[in-house]
Amino acid sequence: MLGEPGRLRDLVGRPRPCQVPPGGIVTAPAAKSLVNLPVVSAPAVAASPAHAYVLDGTETAPARARRHVRMDLTALRLPEECIERAVLVVSELATNAVRHTGSERIRLEIEPFADEVHVAVRDSGPRPQTPLHQIAVEQGDPADCEHGRGLDIVRQLSTRWGSSPTPGAGLRVWAAIERRDAE
Repeated sequence: MLGEPGRLRDLVGRPRPCQVPPGGIVTAPAAKSLVNLPVVSAPAVAASPAHAYVLDGTETAPARARRHVRMDLTALRLPEECIERAVLVVSELATNAVRHTGSERIRLEIEPFADEVHVAVRDSGPRPQTPLHQIAVEQGDPADCEHGRGLDIVRQLSTRWGSSPTPGAGLRVWAAIERRDAE
């Protein structure tokens, strides 16, 4: 039955990424002419339902975020190496959100896919003046400092990571973690 969980995904397969030019208009050839088509964003198809948790923006948030990630990914029977990487990445993201934004609440998002797990932390701002990828590069040698290693850890443990503004003053920082064990 089409209404069964995952049935539609099985029929259509995983969507392929599309590069969207500035302005949000994709230009495609049609009947020997170019037609401007508005971009319709469809979420990627997750292997399992996504989980989201709202946490108080206090010093306990990173520990609570780690616990949620460990419980959710263990329930999915993911490889232990993947779980450990995701736990550490989320710990760094939650710590940064609490320490640097003063958000009253943060939102943890966990979304498993067939070949990777996406984790994200949303805060309510303020956004940094410098892009996070630049901050990660400018941190210098992480071995020389007690703080400031978080984004470098995120970079090393994820296949890719990034950030995007949220409505209002916030930021969503995300990372993709491979679902396989380390070789």
